Amino acid sequence: MFVDEQVGVNSAAKAYAINRLLMEMTQNNDLYNRYAWFEQKHSPRLSQNELADANTLFEQWLAEINKNGSLYPSEF
Repeated sequence: MFVDEQVGVNSAAKAYAINRLLMEMTQNNDLYNRYAWFEQKHSPRLSQNELADANTLFEQWLAEINKNGSLYPSEF
């Protein structure tokens, strides 16, 4: 996560959204706790705009995953 949050446009928000996705999808308590720790550590460093962008990305990606079974479109 730390490399992703330093590279590219809106990368901190993307890293945060990916962590939330992993927490949402995992059935493993240890993995959930690991990413929850990352989320708690990371969220205070995001601006309100970055946090809003991250939540929007999370919701879009989760809807796409629930629709297609993956983040990729179903026609592939």
